[in-house]
Amino acid sequence: MTPVASQEPSRTATPVGETTPLRSPTYSIPSTPRRGAPTSTSLNRNIDDESQHCPENGRKALSEKETNLKTRRQIVALGVQLGKMNIASWESKDEKEDITSSGDTTSMEELERIEYEKRAAAWEEAEKYKREEIKIQAWESRQRAKLEAEMRRIKEKVDPMRIQAQAKMVKKIAMATQDQKKSEQQLKLERIEMQKEQLLKQNTFEKPEECHCLLTCVVVGCHNNRVDNQ
Repeated sequence: MTPVASQEPSRTATPVGETTPLRSPTYSIPSTPRRGAPTSTSLNRNIDDESQHCPENGRKALSEKETNLKTRRQIVALGVQLGKMNIASWESKDEKEDITSSGDTTSMEELERIEYEKRAAAWEEAEKYKREEIKIQAWESRQRAKLEAEMRRIKEKVDPMRIQAQAKMVKKIAMATQDQKKSEQQLKLERIEMQKEQLLKQNTFEKPEECHCLLTCVVVGCHNNRVDNQ
């Protein structure tokens, strides 16, 4: 007969091996993977499967930075699963630095965009000022041309009037001069007549020969004066 196995638990103690110090490097790395934790081979296989299932256009669209970020996240997940917290914290720190640098890059791009918009606005304002200046200069040129044309028209209208006025003035001066000469001649004749009458009155009782001689001299002198004035 086969002996029945004893149902009582064994009282012999299992030999205990050397304990590993808590801070030793080998303590943080277990000799066997934990239950439920995927090995590096299975993780790489999963990554390869995911990369195979991704569309070709999606792979092309990923930039180098996005690929690096994805790889780091996978390393962080692997470090957490394997219990390597130092790797996880190191990768998380790098990820934060990448995010910070990405934010700095975004802020720099935003500042560059704002600066570009300011320069574009200033350039547009300068071009607008130039266009307005050109319009003002063109308007001033048109107004100057209109004024010059109006001055020429007025001059063309005034010149004949001035010539006519000058002609009238010359004519008036000539007529006044002629009237003055006539007046002077008339005064001389009147003066001669008065002298003649005075001589006649004075020489009434003198000899007729002397009176006739005086009258002849007066008449001859009057005639000579008339000829000189003409």
